[in-house]
Amino acid sequence: MDTNGKKLISILVPAFNEHDALPILYDRLNVLMDSHANYDFEVLFVNDR
Repeated sequence: MDTNGKKLISILVPAFNEHDALPILYDRLNVLMDSHANYDFEVLFVNDR
């Protein structure tokens, strides 16, 4: 649990050669995270080449 009592969800995104798809994914993740306000989220984009 995070310090505010919410569970933390970590999302790891492999991002090598995904330049075109990342803005779309980011927008969709924001919708998801906004709809689950009872959780805290962290999103990690990793260049996995």
